Amino acid sequence: MRYYLGVDWADQTHAVCVVDERGMKLTARTVPHTAEGLSAWGRELDEWRAQGIELWAAIERPEGRVVDFLLDHGVVVYPVNPKALDRARDRFRQSGAKDDPFDARVLADFLRTDHAHLRTLQPSSESAQELKLLTEDYHRQVRQQTRLVNQLTITLKAYYPRALEMAELTTALAREFLQAHPTPQAVTALTNRQWQRWARAGLRSFGRSSSNPSCPCGPTWSGPRPD
Repeated sequence: MRYYLGVDWADQTHAVCVVDERGMKLTARTVPHTAEGLSAWGRELDEWRAQGIELWAAIERPEGRVVDFLLDHGVVVYPVNPKALDRARDRFRQSGAKDDPFDARVLADFLRTDHAHLRTLQPSSESAQELKLLTEDYHRQVRQQTRLVNQLTITLKAYYPRALEMAELTTALAREFLQAHPTPQAVTALTNRQWQRWARAGLRSFGRSSSNPSCPCGPTWSGPRPD
């Protein structure tokens, strides 16, 4: 016995439809892209396989965590080209408009009727899968860093714009400066010598050079107090 799964993936939830060999719909559901949601779905897949049911799945992408998840649970995965899905969708609905539950059903039926024209996805080696996960984590961290830096920049522009003139926010110098002088008032407590030391480091951070760095904060700033 074989079940055909149509998986219409998304960032937050995945639409899943399962049909049997005659095309009868067995279940249609959404799976949250969370540890709990995937774990529950994985138990369902494992139970079916324990009953001797072969599982084939059609999905529009050839890589990603959902694909790896299916492969890890012994599902035979068939990537489907989006253009092929468009043509298959027209069989079921004249409008061809996209709808996640509907697309999941189309994917399941398309796999059932046209699998001879599709190629199965071969599982990657453990090393390749690990590298893929590390790469995805790296890109996620970069995106998160960019969002946080943008938020901090907006806050400092409104509250403490002079800190932005000291160093790039992604540098260790910027962290040290903000930790040592977290408010505009704290900067006024600097002696001239202390300011010169920070200013020289800031110029190096921006790739500039100066034998006598001056305060980059403008004439309205009272400046560091004398030594």
